[in-house]
Amino acid sequence: MKLARQQVLGSVLIALIVLVVLLVLAPAFQWLPETVLAAIVINAMSGSANPAKLMRIWSVDHIDFALGLITGITVLAWNLLPAMVTGIILSVIYLVYKVSFPGRSVLGRVPATGDFETMTWDWSGHQGAGNPEAHAVPGVIVYRFNSPLVFSNSEAFKGGGEKILIEAASDGGLPKTLVVDCEEMFEVDTTGAAAVTSLLHYARRFNVDLALARVHADARQILKSEGLIRSSAKTTSTTRSARRSKP
Repeated sequence: MKLARQQVLGSVLIALIVLVVLLVLAPAFQWLPETVLAAIVINAMSGSANPAKLMRIWSVDHIDFALGLITGITVLAWNLLPAMVTGIILSVIYLVYKVSFPGRSVLGRVPATGDFETMTWDWSGHQGAGNPEAHAVPGVIVYRFNSPLVFSNSEAFKGGGEKILIEAASDGGLPKTLVVDCEEMFEVDTTGAAAVTSLLHYARRFNVDLALARVHADARQILKSEGLIRSSAKTTSTTRSARRSKP
């Protein structure tokens, strides 16, 4: 999703601009009274220090809350500039970690709505169940990879798909088609495209077709340039198309 990528790049750019301003213009601030600087900092931090907002961050992402807490403590114990640098470094490390170890899930269809939702998920060595009302579509397994597909997570993508096929074979329930839901894969690099090709060849060993659903324009361009879409010969705009596959 191009919008999501622009938001991430925009946040990084803003952080870098703030860091440059602090490094270059900080000497000019020394002539301001400390009370003025204190008022600026308090005004800037008042929204972030709101207890209700902090609790919302805690409920959504514990690690994000911890990073913010570390940055805040660094401001109080050291100084604003070291805290900014610490916060940026920790945020970049966390972003790289999330991209390198993304969540993977198997989707099922909810009869009441027709939507596809998570049946089972796997993230960073932890597994769990999703919506109990979601059920598998006969003859189809829908595999979602919750991240851009790049060199740092290509093995995780391929391993996740292979694991799904192995488990299906051991249960005697191999599908006709393995559908890769590419909704979260708004970016694919050449290593990621190679991982999709590898999964395609692996699926053929089980006589299972591979289909790509919800492929974004940028990702489609890379897959076409790698010859993957022509070799797989199956690309769908939504996972609902896979339901028409005959078991």
